[in-house]
Amino acid sequence: MTDYSRRQFLGALGAGTVASAGFTQPVAAQETPVVKMGNNYFDPIGLHVEPGTTVRFEIAAGAHSATAYPDRVPADATAFDSGTISQGSFEHTFEVPGTYDYYCIPHKTVGMVGLHRRW
Repeated sequence: MTDYSRRQFLGALGAGTVASAGFTQPVAAQETPVVKMGNNYFDPIGLHVEPGTTVRFEIAAGAHSATAYPDRVPADATAFDSGTISQGSFEHTFEVPGTYDYYCIPHKTVGMVGLHRRW
């Protein structure tokens, strides 16, 4: 899927629909899944992670953030925010069960959003 069609798809459907359409990838707790942050995209768009899984958000190109919507994380969870970074990576461990919707601060308006589901 190209960056343009990914943005178009996300803009039309939104992150919640993406999750319900089966675009999440399951990941076991012992793995460290990597989400690439590139030119207006997260890849993969969503993950299903096990308790205690740490996810690494890595810069593939540009400057991005991995920022959870404060009102779209589980009630007992704390929203995460990498701040805008242009190199390296940011890691977050998902401890509280539920769905975490997140976005890129500089590219939210063009549909750079993602979702992690923790059971």
